Amino acid sequence: LNLSLNIPQIGNCCVLIALWQRFSKHTRMHILIFHLAVADLIVVLFEMLPEWIIRFGFGFYANDATCKFVKFMQILGMYGSTYVLLCAAFDRYKAIRYPMQSFQLTSKRVHTTVGVAWAVSAVLSTPQLFIFEKPDTRNMCMLKRFPRAFDQAYTTWYFFVIMFVPTCLLIYLYGMIAVLIMRNLKQKTKAVTTTSPARRGGKPLIVGPNFAPRASNTVVISRAKIKTVQMTLVIVITYVLLWTPFFTVQMLAAWGAINEDPSCIKLLASLNSCTNPWIYMAFSGNLFGDVKRFLLC
Repeated sequence: LNLSLNIPQIGNCCVLIALWQRFSKHTRMHILIFHLAVADLIVVLFEMLPEWIIRFGFGFYANDATCKFVKFMQILGMYGSTYVLLCAAFDRYKAIRYPMQSFQLTSKRVHTTVGVAWAVSAVLSTPQLFIFEKPDTRNMCMLKRFPRAFDQAYTTWYFFVIMFVPTCLLIYLYGMIAVLIMRNLKQKTKAVTTTSPARRGGKPLIVGPNFAPRASNTVVISRAKIKTVQMTLVIVITYVLLWTPFFTVQMLAAWGAINEDPSCIKLLASLNSCTNPWIYMAFSGNLFGDVKRFLLC
């Protein structure tokens, strides 16, 4: 229990502290990682911790307002993590598709985009305030009694807005990014071939005094951009792998295909918040160095 809760808390707190120390040097990607870490920390504190407390038989002894707040925060973290991840994917797509324009994008614009993502997440989380309650006679924070059709509709809606639609958009964005990177590599190869000093047979290429082709005519996608694309892609793959079993079980339980919703599947989904901070540090040498320096102080 302590290990499963402490690892994600330590990881996300280290990421937040390291990024906060570099506040004046924040890139757009740093801002997005910061908000992803915040969302992951919300999931750890309001999803994993209450689940473990209830699972070990301690019950829920807070009042009805606290019950509603906890349930609101649980799903807010999930929505926030998903939609900020979408923002990161779209930002990487823009950086690859329009590299010159991406330099003009300010951190203020990224903050605005992320703010919209959090606002949408908050709006979509509001039903939790009305469908959960803490009965006076039971030490549980539980779903109110609704017709089965409502449970099916709400679960299906939840599946589409937090898993199916975002996953489709992520696949599309990263598919386009892959196409753009491959196209860029072909253009660079062609440019290098054009500027080669020799043709077939080893003869020099002479085309006139005014001809001066350069490889720089091709917009180069930097290694740093490709590395951030790789990082967000790993995060997306991890997200899909860990969340798919959770939503599969949720949908099967809602539509009567299975009788029980295993709590271990919920914890598997929450593991996504455990892995993300370590992925950030694995791909960002500077961030890992900042964390190391902070811990050694």
